[in-house]
Amino acid sequence: RVAFYYYHSLDRKSEESMHAGKPVFGDSAIYYNKDVIDLYDTNKGIGSHPEEVAYDYANLANISMNKNSPDYNKVIRYIQKARAMANPLDTAMIINANMLEGFSYYEQGNIDKAEPILVNQLEILSKWSLEEDLMMYVSLYDILMKIALKNDDHKKVLEYEQKKYEYRTKIHDKEKYQTVQDLRVKYEVDKKEQEILALQERN
Repeated sequence: RVAFYYYHSLDRKSEESMHAGKPVFGDSAIYYNKDVIDLYDTNKGIGSHPEEVAYDYANLANISMNKNSPDYNKVIRYIQKARAMANPLDTAMIINANMLEGFSYYEQGNIDKAEPILVNQLEILSKWSLEEDLMMYVSLYDILMKIALKNDDHKKVLEYEQKKYEYRTKIHDKEKYQTVQDLRVKYEVDKKEQEILALQERN
């Protein structure tokens, strides 16, 4: 698992550099993650908990989906494995699995399967009042808006577009607030440093 997380972190850092022709480490992360799963299967679960291996399958799905040419059938198989082994009360796993599965079906063009999964995802997020990951909402409403457009459901297109705009505004406001806070902290630090320098000069 240590090797997997190492290469997975390198892969995440290199995502922005992919277009610059720099190497990515997703294949190495997949290799070591599969090693962990094979070890679990060989030892028939001795020394590992199924809930932990569920996250290994979820990680495989996530990395596989971010490859240049994803095999979405494989991604969905990994998700189904993860869901079967996960703790049924693990909300984080449910949310991640739904996102990956819904997006995979959408990318395959199977909007009949994608839509109910993504709508269910919104219901789960609403039920648990999970608003920390605002970009997740933007992504969900964006895909649902595109699905509604393909279904010629213009009422839903408008509804989802408005919700997407609402969450984009929240992200913008949050970033703006953080910028103001950062400037305020910098001002306070600079002010303290000036006071210390003034005291040192007097002494």
